[in-house]
Amino acid sequence: MNAVFKKELRDCLRWTPLGMVFGLVMLWMIRPSSVYEAVQMETKLMSLLGLTGGMVAIGLGLLQSLFDTRNDSRGYLLHRPTSTREIYWGKVAAGYVAFAITLAVPIAVAMTYLQVKGVERLPTNARQITPFLLSSFIVFLLHPTVLWIVNRDAKWVGTRLLPAVGAVTLTMFLMLLLSNLPFQNVFGSMAFMLAIFAAFATVTLLASRHAFAHQSQLPPRSSHHWQSTTSMIGLIFSGVVLYGVVFAFLVESIPKTARDYTTYRLSMNAEGEWQQLAITRRGGNWNQEEILVRDLDDRSAFAKVNEGWRETHGSQLSPTNYNRDSPLRQFQYLGSSTSKTVPFGEVSIVGHQNRVLLYDRVNTLVAIVSPEGGYASVADAQGEFEGIDALSNLHNSSIYGLNTSVNPLLADDNGVYQLLADELRAQKLLDGKVDYAMLLLEEDDRPASLWTMADNQLTWHTIEPTDTSSEMPQADSATIKTTHQFALPPIKVVSSRTFQVDPPNAKEMLRVIRTPDGEHALIHENYSSEVSKYAKLDANGGVESLGSVQLPKMQTGHSEDWIGWFFPPAILTLMITTMSLFYGVAGPGSPMGIVFSTIGHAAFASLAVWYMGGRVGLSNRARITWTALGATLGFGVVIALISIYRKPIKEDCPRCTQARRIDLATCEHCGQPWDPPAEEGVEIFERDSKRGNLRTASIG
Repeated sequence: MNAVFKKELRDCLRWTPLGMVFGLVMLWMIRPSSVYEAVQMETKLMSLLGLTGGMVAIGLGLLQSLFDTRNDSRGYLLHRPTSTREIYWGKVAAGYVAFAITLAVPIAVAMTYLQVKGVERLPTNARQITPFLLSSFIVFLLHPTVLWIVNRDAKWVGTRLLPAVGAVTLTMFLMLLLSNLPFQNVFGSMAFMLAIFAAFATVTLLASRHAFAHQSQLPPRSSHHWQSTTSMIGLIFSGVVLYGVVFAFLVESIPKTARDYTTYRLSMNAEGEWQQLAITRRGGNWNQEEILVRDLDDRSAFAKVNEGWRETHGSQLSPTNYNRDSPLRQFQYLGSSTSKTVPFGEVSIVGHQNRVLLYDRVNTLVAIVSPEGGYASVADAQGEFEGIDALSNLHNSSIYGLNTSVNPLLADDNGVYQLLADELRAQKLLDGKVDYAMLLLEEDDRPASLWTMADNQLTWHTIEPTDTSSEMPQADSATIKTTHQFALPPIKVVSSRTFQVDPPNAKEMLRVIRTPDGEHALIHENYSSEVSKYAKLDANGGVESLGSVQLPKMQTGHSEDWIGWFFPPAILTLMITTMSLFYGVAGPGSPMGIVFSTIGHAAFASLAVWYMGGRVGLSNRARITWTALGATLGFGVVIALISIYRKPIKEDCPRCTQARRIDLATCEHCGQPWDPPAEEGVEIFERDSKRGNLRTASIG
C-alpha cells in the first residue's frame, strides 16, 4: 500500500499548483473592504474557498480514476501483489494529502491577511478561517464520490452521475448547518451534524471502495459482488433528492398569480374596544397592505376599517439573545448609529469577545466599549460584557417593526445598556438578566416605557431623556412610519412596576398595548393554535384575565397540498406528526389535502416500482421489498431502481420457449439448465474418476 500511496501522491502533486492559484484568486475576490464585509468573512471563506476545495477534490478524483479505466493502465495497476481494497485506500489517502497541501497555501495566506488587518483597521482575525477548516472535511468527500461515479457499472451518463446528487446535497446542507450553528444548544446541533457527516462518509467511502474493487470488474448480476448495501443506500437517497428537486422546480415554474398573505391579530381600537384584525400584504408589492376588522366575538366576514379608525399603540416582546450569532463567528454585526464625535458622523457597531467595537465610515477603530467605559485601543480596554447582543426591532407593533438609528440598546446576561454613540461608551439602565424586552414610544401626553421580562416577572419601566431639552420619539410620527427607524436620545429609568405573568413558551409571544385609559393590556398569542388570551394590567401590579379568542388560520393565498407529492411519504408523515405533537400545527395547506396527496404519492410510486421491478427482472420477493420502499420514500425509488438494475438480456429457453436471462445457469421459469454445446471431438473434459481406479507404473 505504501508504494501505491507514493505513486498516487507523486501523480497528484504535479497538479496541485493549479488549485493553489485558483484558491488565491478566490481570496483576492473576497477580500473585505467594509466593516460589514469583514464580519461576514466566515461565510465568504466557506462559500468561495469551499468552491475551491470542491473543485480540487473533484479534479483529484478524476485524475486518480479516469486514466485507470484504460485496459493497459488498469492491468498494470492490478498486477501488483496488493489487493484492490488496499489500492483504493492508497488512492484516497494520497488524494486527501494532495487536497490538504493544495488548500494549505490559500489558508495560510488568508490567516496571515486577516490577522495582519486585525481589529484596528477591520474586524478580522485569523480564527475566522475555522469554519472553513471544519467544512473542508465535508468537501473532501466529493473525492471518493468521483471514484464511485467513474468505477460504478452504469450504461447511461445520467444514471452514472446519480451519486453526485446526494453527495452535493449533503455537502451543501452540512456547510449550511455549520455556518448557521445556533448560539443555543450548540452541542446538540454539533452532535446532529456529526451523525449526518458520519453516515455520509461511511456510505460514500464504502460504496466507492466497492465500485473500485468489484463493480469496475463488471461482475454478472448473479454475483454477490455485483452490488453492495451502501451503494444502494446512497443511490436511493440520491434518487429521492433528485425527484424532489425536479418536482419542486416544475411546480414552482408554473405561472401563478401574486401570492397574498393574510395574518390575524387581536387588537384594540382607539375607543378601547377589542377587535379581530386581519392584515393582508400583497404578494406583488409587500409594502401594500389592507387592514380589515371585525368585533371580538363576531364570526362574519371581516370589513374595511372606517375613515377615522385607529389601533391602540402596542409592541411585541422580543428575546434579548435573538441576534446572537454562531459561536464559530468571531465578530457580530450589531448595527450602526449616528455619532457627532467621529468623522462622517456614523459608527458601525460590532460585537467581539464580549466587547463592543465601534468603527467609523473609513473602517478605523474609534473605541472599544465595555461595561467599565470606552477605550481608544485594545491594549487599554478593561472589563467585558457577558454575551452582548443588540436589541433590534425593539419596537415591534402588529403591523411593522422599528429599529433604533441612534443610541441603540444592548443587553447581556447582567442587564440592559444604552450605547451612547456621541460619548463612545455604554450606560447601564437595568441590572439583572433580561429574557425579553420591548419599547413603547411616547404617544400624546403618555410617556415612553421600556418593558422587560425575566422568568415570570413582566416589568414596566417609565423612561425619559436624561437631558430635559431632548425629546422622546413620537409613535405617530410620519418620519418613523416611513423609515421604520427612530432616534433614541440618552435615557434614564424613572419608575418601575412588576406584574406576575405566565412566561411564553416556544409557540407563544407576548404583546403589550396601551389602552385609552392610560393603563396597559397584555396579549398572549399562540401562533400555532391561533388562540389569543388577553388580560388587563392594573396600576397596582395586578393582572386581570379577560378571556381568550380563537383567530382564523393564516392564509397564504395558494394551496400547499401538493407537498404530499414532493416529500417522501414516510418523512412527510413523520414531520406532520412531530409538528402536531410538539408545535401544535400540521404544516401548510389543508390537512386532508396533504393526506390525500401523500397517499396518492405512495400508491402511484408503489405501482411504478412494481412495474419497473418486473421490467428489470426482479424476483417477486425483491419486487415486494422495492415496492415497500417506493411506498415509504416515493418516486425517488424509481430513479434509484433504474440506476441500479439494467434491463437483463434474454433469449428464448429451448425447454419452455419463454424468454430467460442469459446470466443465470438455469431458466427462471422451468428451472432447466442450458443445453451443453455440441462436441466437435477436440474438447478435453475433466472426467469423474475415482482415485481407486488410478494405477501406478514405473518407467524404465
